[in-house]
Amino acid sequence: MEQLATISEKSKQGHILVVDDDIKLIDLLQSGLKSEGYYCETSMDAASALELINENSYDIMITDIVMPDMNGLELTKKVKRIKPDIKVLIMTGFNNFSYDEAIEADASDFIKKPFSLKELTVRIKHIKMQEELHRSKKELEKRVKQLEESEERFRAIFDNALDGILVADVETKKFYSGNSMMCRMLGYSEEEIKYLGVRDIHPEEDLPFVTELFEKQVWREKKLAKDIPIKRDDGSVFYADINSFPITLSDKTFLVGIFRDITERRRAENLLQESEEKYRRIVETAEEGIWTIDAEGNTTFVNKKMAEMLGYSADEMAGMHLFTFMDEEWKATAYVNMEHRRKGIFEQHEFRFLRKDGTYMYALLSTNPLYDSNGNYIGALAMVTDITERKKAEDRIEHLAYYDALTGLTNRNLFIDRLTQGIARAEYSKKVVAVIVVDIDRFKSINDAYGLDAGDAVLQEVAKRLLSSVRDGDTIARLGNDDFGVLLIDIADSADIILVIEKIMKKVSRPIQFDGKEIMLTLSAGISVYPYDGKDASSHIKNADLALAKAKQQGRKNYQFYTQDMDVKATEFVLMEKNLFNAMQNEEFILHYQPYWDINTKKILGMEALIRWISPELGLVSPGNFIHILEDTRMIMEVGEWILRTAIRQVKEWQRKGLTVVPISVNLSLIQFRQKDLSGMIEGIIRKEGLSPSFLTLEITESAFMQDTGLTYSLLKSLKDIGVSLSIDDFGTGYSSLAHLKRFPIDNLKIDMSFTREIAADPDTASIVTAIIAMAHTLNLKTIAEGIETQEQWKILRLLRCDMGQGYYFSKPLPAEEIERLFLGGTTEQKAKT
Repeated sequence: MEQLATISEKSKQGHILVVDDDIKLIDLLQSGLKSEGYYCETSMDAASALELINENSYDIMITDIVMPDMNGLELTKKVKRIKPDIKVLIMTGFNNFSYDEAIEADASDFIKKPFSLKELTVRIKHIKMQEELHRSKKELEKRVKQLEESEERFRAIFDNALDGILVADVETKKFYSGNSMMCRMLGYSEEEIKYLGVRDIHPEEDLPFVTELFEKQVWREKKLAKDIPIKRDDGSVFYADINSFPITLSDKTFLVGIFRDITERRRAENLLQESEEKYRRIVETAEEGIWTIDAEGNTTFVNKKMAEMLGYSADEMAGMHLFTFMDEEWKATAYVNMEHRRKGIFEQHEFRFLRKDGTYMYALLSTNPLYDSNGNYIGALAMVTDITERKKAEDRIEHLAYYDALTGLTNRNLFIDRLTQGIARAEYSKKVVAVIVVDIDRFKSINDAYGLDAGDAVLQEVAKRLLSSVRDGDTIARLGNDDFGVLLIDIADSADIILVIEKIMKKVSRPIQFDGKEIMLTLSAGISVYPYDGKDASSHIKNADLALAKAKQQGRKNYQFYTQDMDVKATEFVLMEKNLFNAMQNEEFILHYQPYWDINTKKILGMEALIRWISPELGLVSPGNFIHILEDTRMIMEVGEWILRTAIRQVKEWQRKGLTVVPISVNLSLIQFRQKDLSGMIEGIIRKEGLSPSFLTLEITESAFMQDTGLTYSLLKSLKDIGVSLSIDDFGTGYSSLAHLKRFPIDNLKIDMSFTREIAADPDTASIVTAIIAMAHTLNLKTIAEGIETQEQWKILRLLRCDMGQGYYFSKPLPAEEIERLFLGGTTEQKAKT
């Protein structure tokens, strides 16, 4: 019984049926409406909904347009045939759904997805308010009709001399005669009235006033007395209006009073006043704005809420024309809507008003024409809901749908749309359209090194620089994380594309200052040109991406135009990526080891661990063919850790066999160097495998050192604290400064093999190598020359006082068992074969 009472009580607030096949939406609506005080039931299909409608009484049904067994409009029509009084609110995700469709199905309103609970409850309250106003209007019309009928009845009585008439002697104030209506009014016979006087037909408390009034009417100072209480024979009282005038008969003066019983009229007026007060309370406390205008568009009434919405008082708005509250853009729309009202068309539509302070208010209007008793159009009534915040939210959503939130650039969707339009335009203009995909080199490393805020600042600055590098008619878009699209339209000559891309590369590839630090930037770019490289937008973006991948493979910091063979290479890249993933799972990687030697004594001083891939399909694969793929896919993180662990285990294995071993060198890529807690990972492996840190040397490329010198210093220091040695790999290609080298806690410089190859043939190269060796020795660093392949190169490097050498002249990279047999079988004093 308690549960039934609760349901009954909530039903008074609103009994709602929600029909939708989305269980999540049903649950959200049910809990949300319950929190707002409504009693809510649900159904997931039209058939069960119709059963519930037959069995129960609902105030409102909320239904989706799209349903599995019957759409929402068909369901609405069937429900209205069963329960005509139920109100229906239609939910729709279609942007082109109109109120006319809802009205045609006899629905009260519709709401577009997505929507908030607040918006939904506003729509529900709006529907209930319309229903309440409709009932109040009917009640008012009924009361007015009763009053009109009453007035017509009294008018008929007057026309037929049915008003009460009394003739009183002026001197005695006694009645001389009264007509039959007067007799009926007072409850006396005509004979009994002759024995009565003024004092007998008025209540005692009113006699002084009535006596004075009688005298004034005799002397024609007052003819009409309104709302005078009259006492009947039975003591009851009725009210009358009295019109009187003196007459003289046979030299005797009489006062003739015509009495009109206004008791019923007074009661009807009181009822009407009560009804008006009720209506006014509803209107003034409504959460929606209520606005009425006359036939010319002048304001006849606004409630407090409506005035507040526009920043006026109700008195200020009175008489002001509708056009006062809108700019020129919306006046034409308002005029059309006013004409619709004249034709009796009911409408619900969105409108924009101009507030008193000059700001805009977006509103949802439900308007109805108003007519007088003769059916003539006299104006319109509007229910106004402020939807300004909703419109702002919709604008924000629309902006997010086509623009990037971080940079403000167009996004991929809008870029594709503009590219499609540009291609269509180029078909007629016979001009060229270029699609350039620009990528920030090693952007992940920037995020890792400087943090996400720095990454965002870089993206925003790159966006600004790109915008300043192109014409106003061109488009810059953010296509992905650090990928930007550049759309060049109406290009007369393909050579102009090169001018633009070189301008972009030069302008964007400049350092960025962030939080007192200098972030180095380089770009890679791929270019696809219409009509040569594709016919539609998607193919051009794909081909520009392929060209970008080619640019990255070429060492980054460059741009590439699309060529047809890139499709083949892209397929090969995808296949290679898959094979490399399988290689990790199937343990297809092995390590080879290449010694490096004292350049004078040819004594082995260390070995570099180099990865090789034994593919079941491809055989032995050189690292140059797959390392870049590991880096691009970030598989290098997992593979790099495997290399480190395997190399350390191999040294421990040689120690277990009693061999005299040398330090092992392991390369760290830029991605590895920037990974989180690198030193912790390395120290953990060393401890677990039980190897002395002095037997491990880490090689890091020069370009990795220069990304962020402050961060690089702290990373190198943390590695040195473990006890490992550090080498700068490929030295001479990364433009390190002496100031930086002095700060870094490094042990060796590995001179890039490009210098070694040219040292015998190019005196300038020999001079550079001489300078590198001298600089290194000044800083107490050892030098290792990479790529020594001839005796002549060895001799020159020995003369230049290089410390160590590595290359095929001494030994090529070899499997562990061959290294053990050839070089570690005896002692580390073994010499290289020459």
